[in-house]
Amino acid sequence: MKILLSHKIFSVALSFLVLFSTLSLTVEKHFCGDILIDVAIFTESEKCAMEAFEMEKEKITKMSCCKDEIDILDGIDQITTTSFEDLDKIQKQVLVA
Repeated sequence: MKILLSHKIFSVALSFLVLFSTLSLTVEKHFCGDILIDVAIFTESEKCAMEAFEMEKEKITKMSCCKDEIDILDGIDQITTTSFEDLDKIQKQVLVA
């Protein structure tokens, strides 16, 4: 009974490991000057109130103090599988043992 339960837990853990290793994320950050205003993973980052102020100020200068950064965390695109015949002789012996 203990072996069956541990086998199921191990199988579920491995399936989550494969799922999360293939997941890709996009992290969007919004800065006003050097201050981080918002970080968003699944949605667009919230803009600060400085953008409305800069619309009026645009007539004077063209430089904006706000900036957006986008970081892309890529997951694994392909999962490689190895057959038993591709293993070395030592690896086969360890696996059989």
